Amino acid sequence: MAKTRRGRVLTAAATAAALFLSGAALADNDDDDDDDDRGGRNIGNVIFLHPDGTALNHWHAGRMYWEGPDGILQWDKLREMAIYRGHMSDNLTGTSNGGATAHAFGVKVQGPGSYGTDRGLPIFALSGYPGSILREAANKGYPTGLVNDGDVNGEPGTGAFAVETISRGDNTEAALQLLGGRPGFDNGTDDIRDGEPDPVVVLGGGERFFLPEGIPQCTTAPSLADPQLDCFVHQRPEDFGGLPNRSDGRNLLEEAVADGWIVIRTRAEFDELFARIHNASRRSPYFAPKVLGLFAADDIFNDEEEEKLATDGATPTGGGLVRDPGDPLPPEGEEFGAEKIGPLVLWGAKLNDPNNPFSFNPPTVAEMGEMAIKILDRRSRYVERKPFFLVAEVESTDNFPNQNNGIGALRGLKRSDDLIGVARAFEQHRWPFGQDRYSRRKRFDTLVITAADSDGSGMQVMGLQAGDNNDFFNPLDCGITIDANSDPGSIPLPALCTVSVTGLNSTGLSGGTQVIEIDGIAGRLSPPFVAEPDAQLDFRPFPRGNAYGDDFGGISEPGRPLVFGIAWNAIPDMAGGVVTRAQGMNARLLSSRRPFRRGEPPFYQRFDNTDIYRMAYLTLFGKRLPSSVGMERELDPDPDRLPPPLN
Repeated sequence: MAKTRRGRVLTAAATAAALFLSGAALADNDDDDDDDDRGGRNIGNVIFLHPDGTALNHWHAGRMYWEGPDGILQWDKLREMAIYRGHMSDNLTGTSNGGATAHAFGVKVQGPGSYGTDRGLPIFALSGYPGSILREAANKGYPTGLVNDGDVNGEPGTGAFAVETISRGDNTEAALQLLGGRPGFDNGTDDIRDGEPDPVVVLGGGERFFLPEGIPQCTTAPSLADPQLDCFVHQRPEDFGGLPNRSDGRNLLEEAVADGWIVIRTRAEFDELFARIHNASRRSPYFAPKVLGLFAADDIFNDEEEEKLATDGATPTGGGLVRDPGDPLPPEGEEFGAEKIGPLVLWGAKLNDPNNPFSFNPPTVAEMGEMAIKILDRRSRYVERKPFFLVAEVESTDNFPNQNNGIGALRGLKRSDDLIGVARAFEQHRWPFGQDRYSRRKRFDTLVITAADSDGSGMQVMGLQAGDNNDFFNPLDCGITIDANSDPGSIPLPALCTVSVTGLNSTGLSGGTQVIEIDGIAGRLSPPFVAEPDAQLDFRPFPRGNAYGDDFGGISEPGRPLVFGIAWNAIPDMAGGVVTRAQGMNARLLSSRRPFRRGEPPFYQRFDNTDIYRMAYLTLFGKRLPSSVGMERELDPDPDRLPPPLN
């Protein structure tokens, strides 16, 4: 058997199958710095935010709903941008696992089955390191962290940075690798206290994959003083599934505590620990614990169709995941009101759910991001004195669209935007991340960069007239049938319902019957979404009809808001208009006229999914690696060409 100098054991077959990059990828290229070379002489933090599935169409919808069509999101305030190209080596549409692997390794992989691997084969990153950029950073002593409002080890946007498996569905193996290191890097033992350096903070869902089958549910609330690791807290509220499923009998939460982790699983534990971390700056800025937070059995959100959530879940006999009157509102509701967030419980369990008594009101992805940044910043400045690397994914912005759940997608976008606001505040040294006046230790500069890997289900806004009534939450009559041969100018705008289109239009493109399903605030056949005010709210002209003499009626008058429905193009992800945006250290490379490296097109002309890796690598380590676009990767059985240790 071949063995790396870091102790990774490879069988002859695995060694022969290991994918390696051309030697040019390993060249020191400081002399090729053609633009701002701060990264060549200075290094800094990287916060990579991955609101999964969000293309321009999603951000437009989110802006309309939460800030108004003339408003400005935190996403809009990220100063630099480039058009993102997310194709795989075998498919024009990116997959979550293939896209995440491209982000983590800087090389193109096949879409199906890639999860820190290429169809199960071990790969080297663009730098030549046998692992992801997060694993390389941790091996060099950098504090690292993962945050996800989905299953933090099983969802690829975070998992592929720490896990190497044949399939993205092997969640129990992913949980073990997250805490104990990858095969070949664990010193050949099953002890998670050995092996690769751990991430410093891991926050998200996925409790069931860390606990053995048959373990009972907790009957009293865990706390920091008594975490109760011999029982599980969460099951899936939408289907009463998601029970602990480790078949090896291991309780990884108990093992994690033995390895120095603080394990938290409830909102109360999160708030108590967050308060300790925040208040510690006055007494001990060195308080930056290693934290594992698991706030759901699987994903923290309930990604089902609205109609299913309204009737299933909450109790074994049904009753629906519908918020009861008087229940505390989630953050979006506190800011905008209950009518804005709709009636469904989309994150966590219902209040006083007997099956999930401690799962109500889990931390938001922005709150988890803030805790992670505080911990990593302290580790960076006071302990390691090296920059940190955080990967934070919002999986709900992809999974809700994949269920064609309009209100879930819009609320996921709001939470993504709040997370972006947290990262921007840190980069700009603004509250709650102002320079610690109790310490003179300077913070590293920071790159905040964000991208998705695909367009989740082709989400589109359909602007609607509100009818002649004054109740904008009263949907219009449904059951409309439209003759496509009719003059298009005479076709009324559809209500929030299913519309049948019959016949052929003038171009002959739509024969037979086509079903158009439009989501309102609680799904199909429900009231429309009401946008926040636009700049014309108080000056909206009265309707005057159209060229065909029809009187539109409805909301076109002063003081009446604009309303819309959500239409879906598909169930799966699509290759849509994804944009990478950034601010902070090295961010201006996205729009610079000069290329990242000599001989390459500048990023504003071509920004590939693998370039997320290159931007992060420049900022963390100060080296500009060549693009892997078009680079041949060869099978290399020679162990002497394996990368040397980087410790």
